[in-house]
Amino acid sequence: SRYYQSLMMNRLQLSAEDVRVIPIGIETHNGPSASLTLTPPVVGFLSKLSEPLGLDILAAAVLELKHSPTLSSLKLRATGGLTADDRPFVAAIRKQFADAGFPGDFEIQEDFSLPARRRFLASLSVLSVPMRRGEAFGVYILEALASGVPVVQPALGAFPELLAETGGGVCYEPNTPAALAAALGYQLETEGLVDAGFMSSHTTGYGQYRAYFMGEADGVPKTPEWAEAITAVPAAATRQLAREFGSAKPACLLPGWGP
Repeated sequence: SRYYQSLMMNRLQLSAEDVRVIPIGIETHNGPSASLTLTPPVVGFLSKLSEPLGLDILAAAVLELKHSPTLSSLKLRATGGLTADDRPFVAAIRKQFADAGFPGDFEIQEDFSLPARRRFLASLSVLSVPMRRGEAFGVYILEALASGVPVVQPALGAFPELLAETGGGVCYEPNTPAALAAALGYQLETEGLVDAGFMSSHTTGYGQYRAYFMGEADGVPKTPEWAEAITAVPAAATRQLAREFGSAKPACLLPGWGP
């Protein structure tokens, strides 16, 4: 990928003429193609069933979507293998679905051989592997597209260029709530709307977080303009929200109660 080309050029001090991009391909097949049925809709995960690759992020998104009447039958289906170390992590996700009242809507396909993966992909409505860090390519994306399955990926690593060239899905900006929260903190501090006494007596770690969003830790103040480039939330809207929240007495934010 061009992403990996750029990465290696920087690491090895090479020029563009020294590194040529040869895109990875897969062998196409005459196996089953996805029907993209929505009865029920199925979100798929095709990678190692582990935290770094974002299975828990996808599970949380599916559980959120299931609160919509039109997506109450939504299922999460995963394959890709797991080690003994991963089993407690997967068990915790199973418990989340059970506690939410959906014990049968999280499925794991143990066999992830090539024929099994093709059958797995044919059963999906969409595929997503919301890993926490990008990668150089992502062969599972090509496997999904070859089966007619659209993908939704974070805008990390090679994912944006791959989806731009194939038109086989969409990218989203990861971790935008954190960027927005940092910008709100910056605005509250710069306008003198933070109760320093309360933060000192009733919270732990605020000083370190303040150093982060004020830019004291890395030299980058987390201004509303900084957040706008990541979240697409207008800087003026962030400022107004911070002022309203900072001036309301009392004020409370309830995470997870959004639409």
